[in-house]
Amino acid sequence: MRKILLLFMFSSLTIYGQRNQKPNEVFLAGYAEKISGNEIEHRAKEVAGLNRTIVSRANVGNQRIEWKTVPVDIKKHDGEITFVHYAGYDAKGPGTIFNFYVNDVKQGEIVLPGTKTSRWSIPLKNKGTLSFEKHYLDNNNGCFGFLYYTVPAKSLKKGTSLKLAVDAVNKKKQTYFKIFKKNLTEAINITALPALINKNGKNFQTLIAEIVFIKKPANGQLSIDGKLERTINLKPGIQTIKIIYPEVKKEKTVTLSLDLGDEKITERIKLKPLKKWEVNFVQHSHTDIGYTRSQTEILAEHPRYIDYALDYCDATDNFPETSRFKWTCEASWAVDEFLNSRSQEQIERLKKRVEEGRIEITGMYFNFNELPDEPSLAASLAPIKNIADKGIKVTSAMQNDVNGIAWCMNDYFNTLDVKYLTMGTHGHKALISFDTPLAFWWVSPSGKKMLTYRAEHYMTGNTFGVHQSDFESFEKHLLEYLIKLEERGYPYSKTAIQHSGFMTDNSPPSMKASHLIKQWNEKYKWPKIRTAVASDFFEDFEKEYGKDLIEVKAHWPDWWTDGVASGARDVAATRNAHVNLIAGQGGLSMAKLMGSSMPKGIDARIFEANKALLFYGEHTFGAQESISQPYSKATMEQREIKESYAWEASRRSSMIVEEAKGLLNEYMGKSKDASIAVFNTLNWEREGLIEMFIDHQQVPHGKKIRLVDDNGVVYPAQILKPWHGGTYWTAWVKNIPPFGYKKFNIEVYEDHHAHSHANGERHSHNANFDYKEKTHYIQLDNPWYSIKIDKKKGTIAQIYDKDLSKNILDKTSQYNLGEFILEKLGGREQLQITKTVNGARYGHLKDYTRQPLDSVWLSEIKEGEIWNTIKFRGKTETAYDDLEAFSFEIKLFNTAKRIDFAFELKKKPIVDPESFYISFPFKLDEGKIHFEISGGPIEAGVEQIPGSANDWNTVQNYVQIKNKNEQIVLVSPEAPIMQFGDINTGRFDYGAVPKSNNLFSWPMNNYWVTNFNADQRGMYTWTYSLTSMDNSSNKAATKYGWEHRVPFLPRIIPASPIEKVGKNKLSVLSNIPDNVLIINAKPLENENAILLHLREVAGKDSTFKAKIFSGTAVKFIETNVVGEEIKETQNIIVNALESKFIKLIWE
Repeated sequence: MRKILLLFMFSSLTIYGQRNQKPNEVFLAGYAEKISGNEIEHRAKEVAGLNRTIVSRANVGNQRIEWKTVPVDIKKHDGEITFVHYAGYDAKGPGTIFNFYVNDVKQGEIVLPGTKTSRWSIPLKNKGTLSFEKHYLDNNNGCFGFLYYTVPAKSLKKGTSLKLAVDAVNKKKQTYFKIFKKNLTEAINITALPALINKNGKNFQTLIAEIVFIKKPANGQLSIDGKLERTINLKPGIQTIKIIYPEVKKEKTVTLSLDLGDEKITERIKLKPLKKWEVNFVQHSHTDIGYTRSQTEILAEHPRYIDYALDYCDATDNFPETSRFKWTCEASWAVDEFLNSRSQEQIERLKKRVEEGRIEITGMYFNFNELPDEPSLAASLAPIKNIADKGIKVTSAMQNDVNGIAWCMNDYFNTLDVKYLTMGTHGHKALISFDTPLAFWWVSPSGKKMLTYRAEHYMTGNTFGVHQSDFESFEKHLLEYLIKLEERGYPYSKTAIQHSGFMTDNSPPSMKASHLIKQWNEKYKWPKIRTAVASDFFEDFEKEYGKDLIEVKAHWPDWWTDGVASGARDVAATRNAHVNLIAGQGGLSMAKLMGSSMPKGIDARIFEANKALLFYGEHTFGAQESISQPYSKATMEQREIKESYAWEASRRSSMIVEEAKGLLNEYMGKSKDASIAVFNTLNWEREGLIEMFIDHQQVPHGKKIRLVDDNGVVYPAQILKPWHGGTYWTAWVKNIPPFGYKKFNIEVYEDHHAHSHANGERHSHNANFDYKEKTHYIQLDNPWYSIKIDKKKGTIAQIYDKDLSKNILDKTSQYNLGEFILEKLGGREQLQITKTVNGARYGHLKDYTRQPLDSVWLSEIKEGEIWNTIKFRGKTETAYDDLEAFSFEIKLFNTAKRIDFAFELKKKPIVDPESFYISFPFKLDEGKIHFEISGGPIEAGVEQIPGSANDWNTVQNYVQIKNKNEQIVLVSPEAPIMQFGDINTGRFDYGAVPKSNNLFSWPMNNYWVTNFNADQRGMYTWTYSLTSMDNSSNKAATKYGWEHRVPFLPRIIPASPIEKVGKNKLSVLSNIPDNVLIINAKPLENENAILLHLREVAGKDSTFKAKIFSGTAVKFIETNVVGEEIKETQNIIVNALESKFIKLIWE
């Protein structure tokens, strides 16, 4: 027989904390089966085989944990039965009370002691005792050891199991009590490790034998395949031994037996030929702009880490190739800063290490949340051009921490030949897509592909201890992980594990992993592990498995997007800055096509505006202590710096708009009367609202205006608000040419009557003002809608669409349209506790209230040329106690099939968890909810990666409720977060789809436990715009959404005694079909060219020739996302749903 090597593991893997049995005491396993309760992974550092617990916390929600004992098997009724568990509790929370139950009857209270207590015992009502013997205290003051429930034997019935339970007295804290899911019945549990060791030229596999023994100390005889191998001195507890067994080439059964004298325990294991794992360890620094420390520190550190990485490459050049230091730059921003600030010598060092494969530069500027729109995401890739110009190729991208990524990035990366994407998602307050890490082909809406790896958490390697010097701990955790990975169904033998130099975000690099991996490879033949950069895994994986991988054509929405509603005012500012930047660049491009030279430095100013938007769109919102210490120095400093990016973007985009209008103004004619030119930067003829400030030099105070075009057609205008030296006006204009403009004269006339009524006054002078008041409701009509307004609630109970001949609201909903719903939670932690893991569901929120406004009253009825208004005011405890602290204004348009809703809230600063919703209970027969993301519309819950965010989502420009023939479209310029089908907060249901057509806008919340803001304060204003139609196309919805987000550019042209002739109506760039959307038009400062960013929206291939108004010949150059030329084409070709970049060049 071949010799078997038997080695004992280190004593740290043996539990010595268990007490010995007393006379007439029988030990039985206390835990046999979970009945209910929250379950988490907890790897007991000191004990092998203990890794899952059921946990109760002294917090809100369902905190009860319940489990069964093993059946009672006793021969006599004297003495005691003791049920033995391995358990733990939070010793940082002394005095916290947990209740202990037996068969649903409370028997006693556990009052947690502090860290110095090694053992405790409490008497129970049933004459039993509950006691604890400490085994060890971990680094976080978690106390772990044996929990004993002792009861007189005569009180138990043979063959029955007990139902035991623990719950907590709610202290709104995370203080815990855990029961490990471990049956402590005497047994040998054998695990074959996926490891191969070579000793003296022979290969050996490794087995771990875990011996569970809870009786009196004894000697046991261990035999393997019938041959006595060792006498083991058994002590009560769990003891682990390692067995080195000759490598098997084919499946074989191995038998281990333990002879205890009065009984024999036997266990068999089928040994299979070893799976030969290859594991890449990818070191990076997770880039948080803030969080761990102030942005002012973090911004300087990441470029410096590249300096360190270069030095560490030098320091490990003499290591074996598999353990030399390697580094992956997670964010291209840091590399761009490095290239712009370091000497040529240092840049050459970087290039050399990149060429060697020791350092890799990846393509994402930052790890982004879902706020950046398509043009800004495209702009975020500009550093790749700078990197490429230095001779460095980028082939992969990483998005870490964030649980999703914009779908448009797939098309963008494809233009750059960036082929690979690593998604190191984070399961905090989120589901994780797919049950295991998964490599797949991620397919864009247009059919382009990226090889994508849904990796584990971005610091999984740190949980193994790869950043430390404890080889034994690293060895244990890595092998355990590989076993569990295979058990989870991972089909491959190659995997990649990310880690940082230290276990923290924004970590500096470290060489410790190189030393640990070197030591590993000296010991093990398999698994083979190595230091690596991100693309190493993909290149090997694609060759071996690429043809067999699944394709997933779906968007990847992010769970963490709810957090942006903790900064509602700043989010609104950035959303307005995004569309102003689109309009401003479009206006500059229009001026360029008309013959203007671009202002010097305009490219840089556009990029700086985008850069501010990208810094706000970077996923870090604030300090890690932002909730626990909401007014600390770190929290306030990081919050204010983050907010500054929003307002910088707002300022910069507004100035770019002004530069554009200033250039365009030079081409406008002048006359003795004031006029206005309205510029449309979208590529279809538009009508809609313009807003402008007109000073009293042009329109005297107290006068009214209307606009008149060349054909004498009059367009209505009305006052938004008077101001010092002028008035804010809005006007409704029509027939504004595609990517062009139309000029109107401003006609001033006397205002003989103001149609504003309040406090019970009711009369009308406007033929469009169709108004009826009943006892309980107000009915307001226009040519397209009849709306019924609930006077008591200040909400809309019915919207009857006259074209569709139906009410488009859900009569069965408990909420009306526009209803304000204040939600308060008993504790934020519910949203952590109720999350699901791999599809397991723990349920909705348990401890919360929802309430309407405290009081509501009708404030104003106002007639207008463009719309008629009904305005309510109200009070709510989340707002200041002020008569003007809340308002809801309904605007029913006279000029188009449209209803707008405007809200104001003067928010009190409240740090207790709260949020509010605005309800939109729509209903269409067989209607489905679709919404636009960065890349086009998707069906909610359907066209998205399994496990991605479905409780709430970010809406870029519009939501659709549509069936085959009809649709309702809703737009909110300021408030992007919505919940579909119901209020879903806390649902976390894998694969859930909307259960109705109801929408719930979610403008504000403070539900996070870190990073996001704990409070909001001051006046916040936000709006919605609604239409419905007998056309269910995405093209129609896109038009409505984009023309309500991207503003017209109005330019007031003062009256002039010197007249100047100019064209009053012109399409500057035409012949672009309306199923192809100009996402952005960027002027190129030093060329006779503009760069068009296009997306097809109707699902059909399109071929066309764009035309300049002057008839000048145009070249069409297809480019990548950063404007680098690919090829010249005779026509512009945009395939179905494709994002495309075309440079237009003219002489």
